[in-house]
Amino acid sequence: MAINHLIAGFSLPQQREYHLFETALTQQVPKDFNGELYYRISDNLPQVARFTKYDEFGALSLGMPWTFKGMALTVKKDKQMNFIIPENPIVTPDTKCQARCIIIDSASVLSSGQP
Repeated sequence: MAINHLIAGFSLPQQREYHLFETALTQQVPKDFNGELYYRISDNLPQVARFTKYDEFGALSLGMPWTFKGMALTVKKDKQMNFIIPENPIVTPDTKCQARCIIIDSASVLSSGQP
């Protein structure tokens, strides 16, 4: 029973969330783009898991500021992309790009992941 909870409550939602992130990144950022990539965390994120229990079960990784950089660098490596992650890639809701940059919005990444 415990393994079923791990799979349904943690593993599958995390895999789904990463897939949504990878898809959004590859669709919104051209492979040869060599500018900076930023991330905007929205207040009202849709759920990816069918239920939320406690701790990480059903919680969104992409709603936490520390997860974006690692996930983005993994996609960059796997897809052989060229973007740059700045030292502080998390931006506020009203931030606009001033130079060669793209802002990925967490709500748009996760919007198609609702159960």
